[in-house]
Amino acid sequence: MEIQKVGKTNVRIKAKSVSFVTDTFASGESIPLFFKPKTDESFEGFFIEGAGEYEVTGVRIKGIQEGDGLLYEITEEPITLKLINTKGLKAIKDIDEGTILLVENNGELTKDTLVGLDAYLTIVYGEPIPDSTFQQIEKINLRKLEELKGVVVLK
Repeated sequence: MEIQKVGKTNVRIKAKSVSFVTDTFASGESIPLFFKPKTDESFEGFFIEGAGEYEVTGVRIKGIQEGDGLLYEITEEPITLKLINTKGLKAIKDIDEGTILLVENNGELTKDTLVGLDAYLTIVYGEPIPDSTFQQIEKINLRKLEELKGVVVLK
């Protein structure tokens, strides 16, 4: 899986056979996902928004309500990425040292909040983080994480 920021507040996540884009801040309560398979030019794509379980060309997506937000677990074996917005981050419970977390920042995240997460890797996009000295990168390949750990910001 590869993650890259597109525009000011969206990210594109590329899997082997599908890519999708977050539509951050569209509803404020959750992060809609727009999917389009890479191999089917005639396919228009579709949105996923809300709790439930989905599968798109081998990628499993599970939407889970977390407090005021929505968490998506996106799995393309052997990688699972947890995508969550700022509202849901306050209520999330299942973060362990092996978690890869992708968090949109609507302007409420602080450096202390992010440092306090126990995730293996926390990737932040959206609004800037005040007084942050986190490493900024343009693109992340989740299959090559040897050098990345802690908190990074997509620029």
